[in-house]
Amino acid sequence: MTIKDFLGRIFKPRREVEEEIPTMYSIQPSVSSIYISYSTKDRDVADYVCGQLENRGFRCWIAPRNIIAGHPIDEQIYEAIKKTDCFLLIFSGNSQESKFVMRELNAAYSLGKKLISFHIDSSFSNREMEFYLACYPHVDGRELESRGDEIMDDLKKTLSYV
Repeated sequence: MTIKDFLGRIFKPRREVEEEIPTMYSIQPSVSSIYISYSTKDRDVADYVCGQLENRGFRCWIAPRNIIAGHPIDEQIYEAIKKTDCFLLIFSGNSQESKFVMRELNAAYSLGKKLISFHIDSSFSNREMEFYLACYPHVDGRELESRGDEIMDDLKKTLSYV
């Protein structure tokens, strides 16, 4: 074996290395999978947000779509929160009243998940929820019907920087 052959096995040619270096346009968001938490009263909005995020390349876990029949629901929810990169809360007056949403938020916080709240109304009455969300980014989704694409692009940008 010649030195050139030996070095060729150890070191890649420059063009192969350059092809592997990401450009600023190929850098992916820091989040690829998202757990979506919401009150069942806001299911239409949650389903819309889920569909829009999936159309933009994110993988979403949302109940009841991803629940497997015959297995304990609480275990599935906990495992989904644990395995996804980010916890997205569809934040509303309804979600603030939901004990299940609060349990999910508590689990995400305890697991050290990236948290984002997507506000669909201007209510803020739950002090415990405020404690969890105070240090995390939120996206204003109150005008979702009239500015849907713009708001979803804002959410995608926010997910890229958490």
